[in-house]
Amino acid sequence: MGRILWLASYPKAGNTWVRTFMVNLAANRPEPVPFEEHPRFCNEEPHLRWYRDLVEGDVNDLSMRTVARVRAQAQARMAATFKDNFLVKTHCANHRMHGCAQINKEVTSGAIYVVRNPLDLVISYAHHMGQTIDQAINNIANTRNVGLDRRDPPGQVPELLSDWSSHVKSWTAAADRRLHVLRYEDLIDAPEATFGELARFLGFDIDKTPERLARAIAFSSFDVLRQSEAAGEFREQSPHGGNFFREGRKEQWREVLSREQVRRITARHREQMERFGYG
Repeated sequence: MGRILWLASYPKAGNTWVRTFMVNLAANRPEPVPFEEHPRFCNEEPHLRWYRDLVEGDVNDLSMRTVARVRAQAQARMAATFKDNFLVKTHCANHRMHGCAQINKEVTSGAIYVVRNPLDLVISYAHHMGQTIDQAINNIANTRNVGLDRRDPPGQVPELLSDWSSHVKSWTAAADRRLHVLRYEDLIDAPEATFGELARFLGFDIDKTPERLARAIAFSSFDVLRQSEAAGEFREQSPHGGNFFREGRKEQWREVLSREQVRRITARHREQMERFGYG
């Protein structure tokens, strides 16, 4: 039986960007790996196929309570299908819900966590969810936040996001050598160093093959991702419309958010923001 290496983040924190890098690093091809092939390298935790036969009734219309109750079983089922460790993407908080763990530690080998300044994240979150900025600010402060409606996108069960601060703390508060934390802003400012540290964490000897690292970084650049989306190759857009890969910049909040919106976000999330240098 294999064990799960989690790729975790709050929505719109850079999870897909990092996943694309890891897929291209692992594949090591002369051309970018098409998005349709990503599931060969990285599984989606909320996919319905892991939950079938664990519940009664319509698997396409599960309540959050039902999903919470069987989530650890679904993850154990996932692990049982693989012989080796494998990568799984999740936006779930590392919490208990309705008395049940949402991340099954017994089948976990480690985790990669991507964190992004909530002042910027909330802008992308609002676009993705089809909300106003003020609605998004409220939602990333909501401990009961489950993101999109459970039928959007189809084929997936709901995920417990909780609020941004609790999500970040749930994955990163405890020191663990099996945990690797990435800041979205460092991926922008120092991609070679930051992605290089991730590659080493994954066990790649990129000092001997620097061209492999450079190629994976290039193939996961925002220009390449936007071109793939424009060509119709990317299938994970929000049902609310708009581009999934919008700008990929940091400090957009200085141009977009009002002083009152900045105050609300920083007042609610100050502790975790300061931990990661977002003070």
